[in-house]
Amino acid sequence: VEALMQGYFFDAVESDHVLRFVPRGGASVLSIPENNLIPRQGSDGGELITTTRRQEIELPKRMNIIYLNRLANYQSATQYSQREVTGSRQVVTIDLPIVFSDQVAKSVSDARLFADWVGRTSYEFDLPVKYMRLEPADVITVTVSNVAHRMRVLSTHALAQGMLRVRAVAEDVSVYDFYTAPGDSSELLLQNLN
Repeated sequence: VEALMQGYFFDAVESDHVLRFVPRGGASVLSIPENNLIPRQGSDGGELITTTRRQEIELPKRMNIIYLNRLANYQSATQYSQREVTGSRQVVTIDLPIVFSDQVAKSVSDARLFADWVGRTSYEFDLPVKYMRLEPADVITVTVSNVAHRMRVLSTHALAQGMLRVRAVAEDVSVYDFYTAPGDSSELLLQNLN
């Protein structure tokens, strides 16, 4: 299932004893105003949200996707995407046992690369018990200092004090919807997601 998740951009979540598969790039399911955030215990000045940004050198400069090419007798092929303006030298290769056309594989490599760069910003914050319905893979918008942060929930953890600790990463729907030459394969990618 992990290979399918990487190739088709969805998350697997257990919810009320049911396994759900949630496609990425969905609309925000909840907006959380700043006054609903609980100040973090042990933080200086009652920090509401902890934001961590990975360094550029930790992120991929190039993303290689190895896939099975249906037009080449199902032989392995590679499509890649690369950021030209970066100090990073990281190359990530993902071997997917999935049959793709060249255009769809190129779209997957583009989306994987951009998703890694968008997701470089992670968040951790505490919420009151009324937000216990939040689950991993939910896309939410949290407003802090009049700035709206769109994020995808990675995990939730109920704390002993009746609070919910949330870990999330930045999310941008445009990562999964773009044009790739030659041909318009973004529509094919979205059809594969649905």
